[in-house]
Amino acid sequence: MAKNNKFQCHISLKQSVGCVLLCVFVLTAVGAWGQDVLVDGALVVESGTIQAASSGSGIGQIHFVGHATQVQAQIGTGFGFRYTTSGHPDGTPIILTVAFKHPPITDPKTGETTNGQVYQLNSAIGRAEAEYFVFEKPFELVSGTYEWRIFHGKLLLTEQAFTVSGGRESSAQSSLQEPPKPAPLRSMETVFKGITTLGQSVFLNTKDGEFVLKSQKDPELFIQIVDVVSRIRSGDDITVFYREPRSKEVYGELVGIKTSFFGALGKTNISQ
Repeated sequence: MAKNNKFQCHISLKQSVGCVLLCVFVLTAVGAWGQDVLVDGALVVESGTIQAASSGSGIGQIHFVGHATQVQAQIGTGFGFRYTTSGHPDGTPIILTVAFKHPPITDPKTGETTNGQVYQLNSAIGRAEAEYFVFEKPFELVSGTYEWRIFHGKLLLTEQAFTVSGGRESSAQSSLQEPPKPAPLRSMETVFKGITTLGQSVFLNTKDGEFVLKSQKDPELFIQIVDVVSRIRSGDDITVFYREPRSKEVYGELVGIKTSFFGALGKTNISQ
């Protein structure tokens, strides 16, 4: 399971920690004392496998050793990294967005498959934060690339990737059945009405209906679309690119948007 030790709690593959992703995507702001606030990067200070970490460990008890990016999939093995943000003034509260992507993992009890999560983290300039993943259940032992990206607004501060081997192929890779073909890509010129976030999903409300984008599908596109749509005014013209809902689904799957000011974002080629 993916974790952030600031909160000293588990982040499941299904749920996120913190508030919904509707933050203000700016690179500068005005602090409580009238000072300009700038976040310009992040420095990875530790990375590798976890040493002497146990359930409920606090921030001072987790250490990353070896700087290894190659990890063997075994129950109890954990890996991750610690980083500090840079900018000014030091200690100013900021909100980071963490995008974690991993190979498709299927829970055999629920049948649900996930390949990542996006969540917000209350932090401060200069504060040490840590992200890590621990193999706790047999179905989580999946080989592939596990990657974190840390953002402040749209600015990518740092990224860290690990290659896991010794596990099984993901259910998506090992399935002998041909995966179902995606629904055809459609486009619609409509009028933007608003945006709603609920957990790991964002709902785009237009004059002609609602469309949903889930962060597990594409964490980075999720961040970008929330950023752009948060700046669009109700009543603005917008072109929505989507796939029609499958059986038992209510909303069309949002895959891209196009506006006169921000241009195209996501999949906007209807031949895809």
